[in-house]
Parts: sequence; structure tokens; C-alpha cells
Amino acid sequence: MVTQLTCLEVLIALCVLLNTSIDAQDEIVFEGKPTDFLPLRVGNQWTYEHFYYNDTYDYPFYDKLEQAPEGPALRAIFGIPGYPFYGEDRPPEDLHYVTRDLTIEITHTETIEGHDYFIFSDPEYDWPPVPNFFLAGQKVRFSDEGILLFRRQEQDIPLYDFSQVHIEKHYTMPEYPLLYDENNPVEIKMRRTFRDAVTNWFHTPARLGQAFTALFQVSYTVPVDKFEYPPLTFGLGHIDLGQAYFVTNYGIALYYLYISGVHWSHPFENSLQPVSAVIDGEAIAYPYVLERTNVQPSSWGQVKVRHDRGQ
Repeated sequence: MVTQLTCLEVLIALCVLLNTSIDAQDEIVFEGKPTDFLPLRVGNQWTYEHFYYNDTYDYPFYDKLEQAPEGPALRAIFGIPGYPFYGEDRPPEDLHYVTRDLTIEITHTETIEGHDYFIFSDPEYDWPPVPNFFLAGQKVRFSDEGILLFRRQEQDIPLYDFSQVHIEKHYTMPEYPLLYDENNPVEIKMRRTFRDAVTNWFHTPARLGQAFTALFQVSYTVPVDKFEYPPLTFGLGHIDLGQAYFVTNYGIALYYLYISGVHWSHPFENSLQPVSAVIDGEAIAYPYVLERTNVQPSSWGQVKVRHDRGQ
């Protein structure tokens, strides 16, 4: 009995030591500045592969979105101009499945109300749509607290909060317009988590050194008592608006909006995958490739998605 108890005590002690070791390895030490997560200097540029896949028109509920409270937000994400969900026409394949290369650049600065904003270039194409919370075409600046502000409709929107970056943070943005041509501001929920290079979600280029990643999960929450038509599998009242991955000394390394459907289907994706950047005159290749799996057949036919660039 004594021997068994001793072994148990040893096992418990080993578990304690192991957990302590894991905790020590997971401790994050970030000695940089919030502005390190997005190098804002004129001439810096980033290239992404822009992948867009939209198979939502054959899913239920969308014919009711004109009346649903969540309708404007969902149309902002999934709607294809000229093809209402409740109409008879369906978008052609060249609108619902597109892959392009997108390069954005900080072209100049602009002073507004005493503050200098960095201006990102617009996409060189009209379709597919760039995710609403991406940098293309935006006027941005960092606040003194380390919050990346987007200038929209003559006001500063505190979008990406890098203050106290070493801790997980949940916050709510002021009402934000999801459509540029309509006055439909909604309340946005943000969740920020932080990782160092060891516990990163994906690898970073070696030349970036000891990189740190801040992940922002963006969502819109419809009041449960008003949520009449839960679309796809968002979860009750929750609409995912994407995930933005910022890497120190690089900027946004990935913007990913992926919607799971029923029976393992994949009805929607709008993602920007890193290819390369030019930061302070130095070219940086980003070898990370996002795998896309399980794209299902639709009424428009089977879509074959590449798993590697160039194939």
C-alpha cells in the first residue's frame, strides 16, 4: 500500500513539473510596440492571392433576408451585385469562383483634423470584393494607445486594438457600416489572441526574426430574440466576418473568411493569402500556403481548388 501511494505521489509530482514546464514555455515576452504589427510607411506594399468562392445562393433562408434583421449584414458578405438572393437568376461561374493576385501599397499620407493617415491603394479590379475589414483602399493611423483606426464616413473607427497585446482581449467596436453605399451600421464584436513564433498558428519567414502574431476574430451578433432565419451553421445569432492575422514587422499575413455549410460542404470563402511584401525597400517572400479542402459539388458544377500555388 505504501509503495502504491509513493508511486502515485511521484506521478502527481511529475505532472506538476510537466505542467510547470509547459506554462514556462508558453510564457510570452513581447518587447516591441503595437505599431510593429503594421509597418506604416509610404512605399511599403503587400501581395496576396485573393480567393473567392460563393455557393450560398442555393442554400435555404436567403429568400427571406429582405425581412430578416440580419439581412443587411449577410447581403454585405454574400451578395453578388445584380443577383438578389430572392430572384430567379443565378450568378455566372466567373462571379462566384475567382482567384486573383492583389497588391496593395501605401501610396501617400493625408492630414485630417491634425492627424496623419496612411492611404492604402484600392484593388485594380472590381470583383471579387475585398473583405470589409482588410486594408485595401483604407485610410488608417495608429492611436497613441496602439489602436489601428480606420477612417470611415468622417469618423475614426477603432478597429484593431494592439494595446496590452500580451493578453487575450474582447471588445466591442462602435457601430460600423458593412456596406459603403448604404447606411447600415452594425455593432461588431472583436476577440484578439496573441502568440509568439513557437506557438504560432502558422510559420513566419525566417528573416522576420522572433515574430509575434495577433489574431483578430471579427463577428456580428444579432440579438437572439430577433434572429429568425439562422443561415448555414453560424451558430445562434452569430455571423462570422473573418479572421485577421497580423505578424510583427510584416502586417496582415492572412485574412480568412470561411463558412462551413451542411454535410461538410463549403459554401463560401473570401480569403487573402500572403505571397510577398516589400517593407522598407526589402523584399520578403511569404511561403505560407493555405490548404483548401472539401469544396463540394454545387448546382454550378464541381469546383476544383488548388492545394498548392501553380497547380
